[in-house]
Amino acid sequence: MGRKTLVAAAVLAGAFGLFAGLGIGNHYGYQRAERLCTLADGIHVKVRRVIDGDTIVLDDNGNDGEHIRLLGINAPEMRKAGRKGTEPYAVEAKNYLEEMIKENGNKVVLERDFMNARTLYRDDRGRPLRHLFIGEENISIRLLREGYAVSFMSKGLKDEAEILKTEEEAKNAKRKVWAQSNQ
Repeated sequence: MGRKTLVAAAVLAGAFGLFAGLGIGNHYGYQRAERLCTLADGIHVKVRRVIDGDTIVLDDNGNDGEHIRLLGINAPEMRKAGRKGTEPYAVEAKNYLEEMIKENGNKVVLERDFMNARTLYRDDRGRPLRHLFIGEENISIRLLREGYAVSFMSKGLKDEAEILKTEEEAKNAKRKVWAQSNQ
């Protein structure tokens, strides 16, 4: 094989890898999840359950589907193996998110954030990163406003300014997670 052929093959392989990462193809065995998440941009999907205040599980014909991590926020953690206990407001954040989703018939809209290439991929646990909407409302913003979450990796997101402004308002009002904070 000649040098030009090897370079062309490398370029094609890189392009395929990029397209796979964007959800155009099978990215490391996540074909069904990427199909769901790619199709989910701007359309309704059904939520099977809520893990905590920033993670949901899609319904896959009555079974657990892909775990989705909400963009721009971090909610208090529920008790899990290897952790001492549930963080303050974790149960309340989970219940609040669960109730919002149930009130909407377990249907939500997921969207990627095309302003920030990092969010087109997955987090360190392999979960797709998405904005979650009920109607026109970005649920991450609502969770921030109510004090059930703090901003997280919001730099470069399309709603960065609103995320930071909303968090500052919740912090100044000492809502939920900010109630005992000295920050």
